[in-house]
Amino acid sequence: MNAQAKLVRYSLAAMMVLVCTGLAAAQPSDPDSQKRERKHRPQIEEVIKELNLTPEQQQQITQQRAKEKEQSEQLRQKIQDIRAQITQELDKPATDKAKVKALVTQMSGLIAQRVEQRIMGIVALKEILTPEQFKMLNEKTKGHGRRKGGQK
Repeated sequence: MNAQAKLVRYSLAAMMVLVCTGLAAAQPSDPDSQKRERKHRPQIEEVIKELNLTPEQQQQITQQRAKEKEQSEQLRQKIQDIRAQITQELDKPATDKAKVKALVTQMSGLIAQRVEQRIMGIVALKEILTPEQFKMLNEKTKGHGRRKGGQK
């Protein structure tokens, strides 16, 4: 099975878990995202300093991150809207299974887009950094942002 088929399969499985466990309810936007960003800012600045980025590289990374953040927010909002639609449909006395299935398919596509966006962001970063800088960045960030035991 190729990587894209696996991604779609895992996305569908994840969506079904969300729907089946009742987690498909619309989630409010994360009010702590700015707080988290402020908390991690010194660590980010330290890594940037250690990478010895040129001003041009810093500017390119800043532009890339802003672009990714905007795209990510758009996808997050679309996913949130579909979750709300799924919840509305599931709350009806007579649930239209075909409509729920179509919404889950839409959501799976958006999740696949989110994964693709993250990967393309890494590729863009790799084009900005030298091979040595990219290797150092990988070493510095190894294990960051990964869930351990289901917790973050």
